[in-house]
Amino acid sequence: MLVPGAMIDGMNLGGAHYSTRRGVLVGLCLVLLIGVAIIPFRRHDYELEFLLVLPVLSAGVLAGRTAALVTAVAAVLAFHAATRFESAGFEEDAIGVVTFLGSALAVGATVGSRADRLSLAEQREEEQRRLHQLNAQIAENASR
Repeated sequence: MLVPGAMIDGMNLGGAHYSTRRGVLVGLCLVLLIGVAIIPFRRHDYELEFLLVLPVLSAGVLAGRTAALVTAVAAVLAFHAATRFESAGFEEDAIGVVTFLGSALAVGATVGSRADRLSLAEQREEEQRRLHQLNAQIAENASR
C-alpha cells in the first residue's frame, strides 16, 4: 500500500504532491537558473541547452503534467534566447527550437502523466480504505 510520500530505498514513490502553481514556480526558477548559466557556453552547438529539459522533468515529478507542459514552453523560450545569438540562420534556429519543443513536451507529458496517475491511484486507495472502514462500522453496528 502506497501512502502519500512513501519512501522505498530513499525514493519517493508517491505521486504529485505539490500544487500545479508550486510545480510551475519551481520549474520556471530552474529554467531561469539553467538558462542564465548556459548563456556563456552557447557556442557549444546545443550541447548544454538540453539541460533545460531538467526543469521540465522536475515540474512533472513534483506537480504533474500541467506543470511540466507549462515549464516546457518556458524552457523552449529560454532555449531560443540562449541560442539565437549564435544561430547561423533562421532555418537552423527553427529546427533547433522545434526539436527542443517536441522533446520537452514529450518528456513533460510522459513524466507528468505518470505523476498524475500515481496521485489518482493514491486517492482511489484512500477512498477504498475509507469505504472498508465504513463497511466495518456498519457491520459492527448491525451485529449489535
